[in-house]
Amino acid sequence: MISCGIIGLGRLGGTLAQALKPLWGVTHSAVNSEEYERLTVICNRVYSSIEAIEELPECIIITVPDSQIESVAQSVASRFGAQLEGRWVLHCSGALGVDVLDSCRIAGARTASAHPFQTFATSSIDALRGIAWGIDCMPEDENFLQQLIKSLGGHPVVLTEDTRKKKAIYHATAVVASNFITILIAAAKEFADVAGIDSRLFLEPIIRQTVENSLNIFDSHTPLPLTGPIARGDSTTIRLHREALTNYPDLSKLYLLLSKAALEIARTNKLLTTEQIHQLESVLND
Repeated sequence: MISCGIIGLGRLGGTLAQALKPLWGVTHSAVNSEEYERLTVICNRVYSSIEAIEELPECIIITVPDSQIESVAQSVASRFGAQLEGRWVLHCSGALGVDVLDSCRIAGARTASAHPFQTFATSSIDALRGIAWGIDCMPEDENFLQQLIKSLGGHPVVLTEDTRKKKAIYHATAVVASNFITILIAAAKEFADVAGIDSRLFLEPIIRQTVENSLNIFDSHTPLPLTGPIARGDSTTIRLHREALTNYPDLSKLYLLLSKAALEIARTNKLLTTEQIHQLESVLND
């Protein structure tokens, strides 16, 4: 395993630190003594600034928020200058290209982006296993990144030129797959609370089954497993739902928005007749 340092010890940085055992980690966040002690267990040293770093490793991994990556790279270039020659500087953003590391590249570093396509709600190392990583780098650098990612239990995927041009959409894909599902489950719990039912008892089985069914659409021959009143063209039930939600404006707005989205998906997948679509549109636009 190569020597590395990690700048940014949040959820992703903390998870990578557990796996890579870096020479050091940098955190700009104020930490109490208990948190500092925890961080020193997974990093040999913990610094509060880039300027304080004493040892330059073979690879520096930047895991700060996207808005800070370029300025962090500039600080790294300013701190180490020509010493970066031949060293690696990586960032883990899914939305940004490698160009935000240009200050380090100009100083002589080999730069790349390696994005773990995963959600890191905690810093559990298990989240790294079996996941895809989108790689954006020069062709001659692919082998290094592939070996690094495989050592973490991941699947390295070199992004195509087309995907690199659409990195914001690539990252939005992860947001839809992760954050939006979380939001929908949280919304379902709100509905369950209003209805007065046990959300764990009622929701867990239907959510698990729905996710299992939905994962089958990755097989192009599997029809969309959309069920419920939209899929049936049941405008009467949709009207009942809307009327019942009148006294809950926030839930009503969310229900209407998602129903319209579901209708468009049903239309695209040819699940409804023209008459059914018109009837549903009438109820949803009423």
